[in-house]
Amino acid sequence: MEKSSKILIISLILVLSGSIYVWAEEVEGLIEFQAGKPAVASEVNDNFNAVKTAVDDNDAAITANSSSIVTNAGNISSNADKLTSRTGSQQTSWPSPNRYITSTTPTEITAIKITDSGTFDVSLSAHIVVEVTGPTLRYEFTIRRDSASGVVVGSGWWRPGAEGMQAVTIAFNGFDSSVAGPVYYYLCAAKFDINASDALIGFHGLNAEWSQSSSSRIKSPVLILE
Repeated sequence: MEKSSKILIISLILVLSGSIYVWAEEVEGLIEFQAGKPAVASEVNDNFNAVKTAVDDNDAAITANSSSIVTNAGNISSNADKLTSRTGSQQTSWPSPNRYITSTTPTEITAIKITDSGTFDVSLSAHIVVEVTGPTLRYEFTIRRDSASGVVVGSGWWRPGAEGMQAVTIAFNGFDSSVAGPVYYYLCAAKFDINASDALIGFHGLNAEWSQSSSSRIKSPVLILE
């Protein structure tokens, strides 16, 4: 066997060994050389071309995957901002001193703040215990944005069914679409009828859940090549 052929075969073995170990990619269609038989240059070249094709394919896949990994890392960070967040305020003991609904002007009962920056869809829920002695006139309860006189994003009503001492828990929801944060929400109460009796405020709470507006959707992962 000629010296040049031996060098080609040794080089081929080294390339094959290194490629298979490093890239873990199976190279198919290689020509097997037999001891004592001369190697044909075209067959050696075919083996080299097969190895080169496998290496090039792996290189392209690695490059594509590297780009995909960077993209996915960015998407994960972006998607984290779109996950639902929560906050709330709960009065779990009777307010002291007593608090009353005394006029038709909305009065702040409690407030919460969404501290995140961005544009959000906000779901809100509220409850309030009210105690009253008097005529069957109406009361209004609202969730408002920015202040006790701000935009109403949720409301509830109560009209006692009979005169005398009565108490009730009012629960209602609100929703605010595509609102810019940071933002405050206020649970408010007021007489709807001016001649309604003053009403005593008891336990109450206001909760909020928010995520980025639907105009900015969760990003899908980029496929990683095998």
